[in-house]
Amino acid sequence: MKRTLPILFIIISFNCFSQQNKTLFYGKILDSSNVVKNAHIINLKTKRGTFSNETGTFKILTSENDSLQISSIGFKTKIIKVEKFHFREKINFISLEKEIYSLKEFTLKRHNLSGFLSTDLKNVPKDKKAALVQKLVSEIKKIDYNAISKMPLKLDEIHLSKPTVVRLPNYFEGFGPRFGGGSIKKDPLKKELEENKKIPDKILKEFGDYFFFEELKIPKDSYYHFITYCSYKNIFELYKEKEIIKIIAILKEESVPYLKLLKKE
Repeated sequence: MKRTLPILFIIISFNCFSQQNKTLFYGKILDSSNVVKNAHIINLKTKRGTFSNETGTFKILTSENDSLQISSIGFKTKIIKVEKFHFREKINFISLEKEIYSLKEFTLKRHNLSGFLSTDLKNVPKDKKAALVQKLVSEIKKIDYNAISKMPLKLDEIHLSKPTVVRLPNYFEGFGPRFGGGSIKKDPLKKELEENKKIPDKILKEFGDYFFFEELKIPKDSYYHFITYCSYKNIFELYKEKEIIKIIAILKEESVPYLKLLKKE
């Protein structure tokens, strides 16, 4: 016990002496153009460290011949040895060099594509061709042809439309009764066609020549063609329902593209 006390006293005295020899080292860390903030500074001898602030400055306890390690992300780590002159400076400027990262070597593989679809398709493996064809077929099956057939034709698609097939009755009219007695009744479809045939004349008579040939600028010899052109807007049905205002609006609206179509022809 008596021997332990002197040894402990010596150790404490030595530590106090060491602390008394420590002096604050003032530094500022810079790169080639700006200050470096949040850099890590550590005294490799005492294992004590600190960080640089927003202005790049820091202070740390050091002694002569201590080594300071300064490191920061994106910069090369730097170690400086503390000398006597460092304590005479109000601030020691420390410059860090930026770390340059180089990419590892890689191999750029060439492909055999020529850029022409017809040529490249021949070089595609058969299994991939089958998959492409199968995908195309499945997409075609999903198409709603019924919805497509009901879509209205545009001006440049009128020539694609097909005339409506009219089925005539299988008997002659005007030659007396049918076999088995009774009078011959008119086929409803034929009757409707006859009524529709008269509607263009009725519309012309009701709206007048001035409306069509002066206001709408429709050529006289193209009148019936113009009415047929507008028939997809159901003007015949609207006329039967006496929707005169709607018919006038449709005729005015459709006259513009119709006249453009005539000019192209």
